[in-house]
Amino acid sequence: MAAKVFESIGKFGLGLAVAGGVVNSALYNVDAGHRAVIFDRFRGVQDTVVGEGTHFLIPWVQKPIIFDCRSRPRNIPVITGSKDLQNVNITLRILFRPVTAQLPRIFTSIGEDYDERVLPSITTEILKSVVARFDAGELITQRELVSRQVSEDLTERAATFGLILDDVSLTHLTFGKEFTEAVEMKQVAQQEAERARFIVEKVLYPSEKLWLGNSSWYLCHFISWGMLHSPGVTQNHNANIVHSSHIFLAIHQECP
Repeated sequence: MAAKVFESIGKFGLGLAVAGGVVNSALYNVDAGHRAVIFDRFRGVQDTVVGEGTHFLIPWVQKPIIFDCRSRPRNIPVITGSKDLQNVNITLRILFRPVTAQLPRIFTSIGEDYDERVLPSITTEILKSVVARFDAGELITQRELVSRQVSEDLTERAATFGLILDDVSLTHLTFGKEFTEAVEMKQVAQQEAERARFIVEKVLYPSEKLWLGNSSWYLCHFISWGMLHSPGVTQNHNANIVHSSHIFLAIHQECP
């Protein structure tokens, strides 16, 4: 009798385990910020996009493909040429996400790794096209305009693949070694030219300083003489006037 009871319990437990396995395989979860596309072995990719939560499917017939629909960052470096044929190193930072309603088409035509296949190629294409319209100087002085033009063109291009670009920005922009060295040499040449101009002015116009010094000396003595011989000026006032004129003369002799 006991053997039959244990046998019944064993069969019940086995049946329960099998049923639990079937139920478990028929359930799947879609996390927050994600969406699912169902692949059916008989009917192919379904057009319906499944939202967040726990859902049922037919075990061994249907398979869920989970997509992350949150904005994700990606940095893409590109080397291209400017209008004046200078090599430009640019790094573009992109915040992207897929269009939820187009996930079945994205999975069918591109695949789960759509960002790896699409973003580098279209970013290189757009950057080469936009940067070629500006020379090296304009890329520096009009960086905001360049960034806005790249953002507009790239957003429009990405939309054809079912992608939304929430933000596009230029995070890094440098030029080739030859151009950088040329800019540094130009700056050094400008500094040398300023130094040479200063030396030439000191050599050619020393008489100005001499004239100013003589003028100051005569001015001080003229003021002193006039005040000393003016009626109503006391002896203390005379002493202060002479002292002030000497200070004024000393200051002008020190200043160039």
